[in-house]
Amino acid sequence: MGTPTSCLRLLACLTALLLSGVAHAAQTRAVGGTGGTAFNKPCPDGVLVGFEVMWGKTSFPPGDYVNGLRGICRRADKAGNWVGDHPIFTTWVGKQTGNSARRTCPTGRAVSGFSGRAGLYLDRLTLRCRKLGENGLLGSGTQDLSAVGGSGGDPTGFIGCSSNTPAKGFVGKAGSVIDRFALDCSRLDPPVPGAFVYVRPAANTVLGPRSVLEFAASGNSLFEYQVCFERMVSGRSARFQQLR
Repeated sequence: MGTPTSCLRLLACLTALLLSGVAHAAQTRAVGGTGGTAFNKPCPDGVLVGFEVMWGKTSFPPGDYVNGLRGICRRADKAGNWVGDHPIFTTWVGKQTGNSARRTCPTGRAVSGFSGRAGLYLDRLTLRCRKLGENGLLGSGTQDLSAVGGSGGDPTGFIGCSSNTPAKGFVGKAGSVIDRFALDCSRLDPPVPGAFVYVRPAANTVLGPRSVLEFAASGNSLFEYQVCFERMVSGRSARFQQLR
């Protein structure tokens, strides 16, 4: 007795979903102290390729520190090429005071790790970039960008993303300066054309022909659609275009 087509398609879907989660998000080791307010700044889309940095002397705490950070992100395709003409930014953390600097990876690369100096605060930051490879992971070849910040604190040594994953955001704590800093790393999920994808439609979703629909991985009913993957929105949500 043959296996029903619907079961085969469900099996294929479950396999694809399992493979899509092979490289889970993982944070690097954090540097700095325990003060400040916690923040979590994922890229709105794509991978982290650099930072806009505010740094310099502060009266409290006294010294030269990294005062503020804003992540610079870029979308990329499945071959690792940047997509689009303009970067995407996170919001600022810390304070926008002091000297300004911008550090960005060369085209086709993403942040893979960092080094610097830190004690109770983040004193100095050096980003390392690696070429984006296929399948949302990093390829070979590294490049360190020029350092930003002061000379206080202790050397951190190099701290990198694991399993060849690129940085897709950053986390830590901040107040008047950046108190604590780490990278958030996971495999890039670039736009992938056509496949059978099983989703749980959000409540009150109206299905129209060839309409662009929002789905969330929650709800009571499981429906099947032949869809074209447009872009990942966040960990358990996606935007799909209906093909029939």
